[in-house]
Amino acid sequence: MNYVKPWAAVVLLAASVLIASCAKTSEATPVVAATLETSDATDIARLILTQDAAERLGVETAPVRSEDITRRRLFGAEVVARPAGTATRSGWWVRVDLTEGELGTIDLALPGLVFPLDDEPGSSGLKASPAQPDPGGGRASDGVLYTVTGGTRLSPGTPVLIELPQGGTERLIVPYSSVVYDPQGRTWTYTNPEPLVFTRVQITIDYVAGEEAILLDGPPPGTLVVTVGTAELSGFENGVG
Repeated sequence: MNYVKPWAAVVLLAASVLIASCAKTSEATPVVAATLETSDATDIARLILTQDAAERLGVETAPVRSEDITRRRLFGAEVVARPAGTATRSGWWVRVDLTEGELGTIDLALPGLVFPLDDEPGSSGLKASPAQPDPGGGRASDGVLYTVTGGTRLSPGTPVLIELPQGGTERLIVPYSSVVYDPQGRTWTYTNPEPLVFTRVQITIDYVAGEEAILLDGPPPGTLVVTVGTAELSGFENGVG
């Protein structure tokens, strides 16, 4: 018959208690992947990830850009007879009627594109150059004039569409993947002001072009914004995940 010595039994019992205690401690103390810092001065919190959490999430960032954006706007127009006293005799003349407010947004020094109404979808259009009647510098009393070369189907009285460039405007640009929507429909992005630190900042989108969001308001150029991992950061901030 085998016997366990009294001192050995005590050692085994102590080891069992220690193992059980460690297991309970491990279950009760989960690994902290992120901490949240709040400030009385603002309701926007700073989210601080551990190095391990950042690597597991595969967080990626890109800088905010600033560019001079020229947008184009489509107007209804009409082919008209060549105004008397004009030097340009070839091609066609197109008149577009613009309001005073619209005149203030269009760059009349830049060419436009004319699209006959029966053009196939995806047509590249016909180049429309700002006209130079004498006098007027491209404006007539009853509209703004452009000259068009080509377009054998055009004749006076033909309705067309003309695409005109608006004046260039400085805009902030971020990848659309960096945009976060809250339940109220407001738009935000997570900035990365320092390693492992992320701050949610509200942005105002003008429009979306492909994979980029053109902003009316947002963080300054050069600011790093999160492009991969935004959903996970939002989950951490809201106590989910």
